[in-house]
Amino acid sequence: MKIRKILGVISITVFLFFIVACNQNIQFTIYFDSNEGTTVSPITTDGKSTITIPNDPTKDGFEFGGWYWDNNTFNRPFTANSLLIAPISSNMTVYAKWKLIKVTPTTYEVRFVSNGGTYVSPMEVIDNTLMTYPQCSRTGYTLEGWYTSNDNGVTFDSKWNFFSDRIGTDMTLYAKWIINSYTISFNSNLGSSVTQITKDFNTSVSQPVDPIREGYMFGGWYRDAEFTQSFTFETMPAQNITLYAKWVPNLYEVTYHTVYEGSLYQISMSDDELIVKTELGSNFGVILTNQGRVFTWGKNTSGELGIGSTRDTYVTDITARFELEESDYIIDVSVGSFHVLALSNLGNIYVWGSNSYGNLGDGTTTSSKIPLNISSQFNLNSDTRIISIYTGLGSSAALTSDHQLWVWGRNDSGQLGIGTTNNQLTPMNITDSIQLNNDEYINQVSLGWNHSGLVTSQSRVWMWGDNSSGQLGNETKLDSLIPIEVTDYFVLDEGDTIEKIFLGKNTSSAITLTHEVFTWGSTHQIKLGLTFQEYYGIYSILKPHRVTQNFNFDEGEYAETISMGYEHTLVLSNLGRVYGMGNDTWGSLGGSNSYLPKNISKLLGFDDLNIIMIESNWYSSVMVSAEGNIYLLGSYYDHLGTGYDYIGAKSTKTLYMFNQVIEVKTKLVYYGELIDLSYLNLEGYTFDGWYTSNSYNLFISYSEMPSRNIIIYGIYKTN
Repeated sequence: MKIRKILGVISITVFLFFIVACNQNIQFTIYFDSNEGTTVSPITTDGKSTITIPNDPTKDGFEFGGWYWDNNTFNRPFTANSLLIAPISSNMTVYAKWKLIKVTPTTYEVRFVSNGGTYVSPMEVIDNTLMTYPQCSRTGYTLEGWYTSNDNGVTFDSKWNFFSDRIGTDMTLYAKWIINSYTISFNSNLGSSVTQITKDFNTSVSQPVDPIREGYMFGGWYRDAEFTQSFTFETMPAQNITLYAKWVPNLYEVTYHTVYEGSLYQISMSDDELIVKTELGSNFGVILTNQGRVFTWGKNTSGELGIGSTRDTYVTDITARFELEESDYIIDVSVGSFHVLALSNLGNIYVWGSNSYGNLGDGTTTSSKIPLNISSQFNLNSDTRIISIYTGLGSSAALTSDHQLWVWGRNDSGQLGIGTTNNQLTPMNITDSIQLNNDEYINQVSLGWNHSGLVTSQSRVWMWGDNSSGQLGNETKLDSLIPIEVTDYFVLDEGDTIEKIFLGKNTSSAITLTHEVFTWGSTHQIKLGLTFQEYYGIYSILKPHRVTQNFNFDEGEYAETISMGYEHTLVLSNLGRVYGMGNDTWGSLGGSNSYLPKNISKLLGFDDLNIIMIESNWYSSVMVSAEGNIYLLGSYYDHLGTGYDYIGAKSTKTLYMFNQVIEVKTKLVYYGELIDLSYLNLEGYTFDGWYTSNSYNLFISYSEMPSRNIIIYGIYKTN
């Protein structure tokens, strides 16, 4: 019984405890794992009620993303109301979820001033970091570094170290350059050595003196050994280079003069009689003495010898053919291509020869075999007379004592200046077509082949006629049918004036008061006295060009007169020396072509002679000495009626055909090659050999071509 009571009491006690316990709050602890964030204190809960979530933790660089039941996967968010849905019956831990915050770092702009180098784009560089070294180049320079400031590219303050310096602000860096030096080396290819040139990039570089190689002409410097890229010396390039000399093998001229032994043609003269003028036409010649005697010789196609027939002849005195008054005599002659004018002491004009264009001025086109007096054609006053005569290819002119200019003859290019291209059969006065100033008059006249010109007393120059090669000198190639002034086309020194003009086939020349020489017109046959650089590739010089500097005059020597022929030009100096330039195929210059004036007197051994007159025409040259001797050069077909050409003439008061030319020819031979010394076998003659001078006293002693032009002389002697 007692036991039963005890069990009852225990049962009631347990029941009461259970009832009490059921009526009390059971607390659970929730822990917060912040996953490396700031610490969050745990909270307690009854496990089934709404809870208060603590303040969010923080974590550098991350944004808090809430609390989760599960860690790492973060699939079940844990919120203040989570326990209402999913009560807990024990302590638990929730986990913080973090979202990485995308942080925009601080950057700075770095700009670059390349100071002549290639462009460098600005860089964006993160604060407190190193920057990449910018690539920049500049031709001819080396980049020394980048600097934080500069003074117009001259003074640089602080160099930036790309291995240690860090960015902390926007900035500009400046390139500093060091100029490079380069070397030009020279491979002269067997020529003389040339010293190399070392200079800074882009500085001026002058071409060194050309190397020399015997037998070759220097052809310039090239960048490559194949000579495809020529080099111009201006400034130092941006690299070391080697230049290669190009050599052009020289072609030298061998001129062969092959002649018969000479013959002598005497002109009988008195002791005090001298030859004062000799002129040549196309195939004939005329001589005038100081006693007014006239001699002619050569071809006589149109009666140009004035002997009364068309028979070719040796030297003949035709003085008696002139109908002269007792006190009258011939004082001047002028020879055209196939006609002749002669002027007497009393001012009478005599004409003979071809008259195809009215060039005799007698009103017809009938040729004359004897001298005709045409003075009456001028209708001059009794106190006016003719003082000068002139001839061109087929034109004629005369100047009177009152300075009136009369013209007649051929006019197909307007060379008469009469405003048309019609031939003029009688003398016509054209003075009024020249715009002369008060007290100005015509002082000197010259007729070329198909153009004409004059100089006035005020040193003004007028030209007219053919201008196809620029021979009028007015910077055009347009013919002019009337006289035009060209004075202003001369570039003269202060105080200098034009004194004389001299015209040729398609060329013109002038001499000034201070003895300057000007030439212009066609460069064909290289007869203007120009340097190679002045005429190469240029076919016409369209205005007067000074060439005085191209003469090798001695001190005190200067040009006095000029004669311009078909293929060559002669110049006579005040010292009686003769200079020539142009084509010498026929020996008219004494042995070789020359674009620069050469001293013919020295070449022929005439240096001591006093030449007082020169004449060039077609392929020939004439020189007359103060002693009255004639010196002939070149080709004169049948001038002596022999049927042969000849070169050279000299003898006291004689016309001396030094040798009859069988052949004059020129060959081009490379330096070092064998010279052709062969010869023809001629019936009745024996070849005497090849000589090195026209005195025929020294045989040629070499067989290979030297590094110069040579003339060799072969002579055939009669068996």
